[in-house]
Amino acid sequence: MERELKATESRVLLILAIAVALSASGIAYGSSHPSAPPARAAKRNGRNHALSAQYKSGRIGLDNTTDTTWQFDDSATLVGRPFGGKKASVDELPQLTFDNPPANYPGSFHTTFKADVFPLGRFRGFYDFTVDANGNRSNGIGVITGGSGPFRRATGSFRVLDWVPYPVGDTTGYMAHWQGTIRY
Repeated sequence: MERELKATESRVLLILAIAVALSASGIAYGSSHPSAPPARAAKRNGRNHALSAQYKSGRIGLDNTTDTTWQFDDSATLVGRPFGGKKASVDELPQLTFDNPPANYPGSFHTTFKADVFPLGRFRGFYDFTVDANGNRSNGIGVITGGSGPFRRATGSFRVLDWVPYPVGDTTGYMAHWQGTIRY
């Protein structure tokens, strides 16, 4: 009987030692249910959409000037693909940097923007172009860098084509065409 008791005690100690070892390694959870599978990396569900939209700025305001830069602000709209029947309201902050101050031109424009596609969400990015000695702009090159809502992880690139001035009150507005792709 004593021998049986020692054998049972040894088995209990062995089972207890294995349980402690498994528990410390994270395998045993004290439940009869299987452990949850490891979490999978988030899958990016975006797909490419054609960006082909008409751009039209409103009144452009001159905010700040120095010998080397002019800072502006303006609001614009984008109408076309991929917005369907909706339009994007665009808030922009352009900055013109002169190559040879104090001359007005040549120089380069860098414009950051946030586009609100109500009620879907927003996307943001920037575009750049150069201005020659006569004030003529090159075709701009733009990048989309994120947003919110369905545009949360938006990426893309586009060109700003056919930049044309038009009068808006006592200042000048611009019309253009944004052509490229946006992935969201």
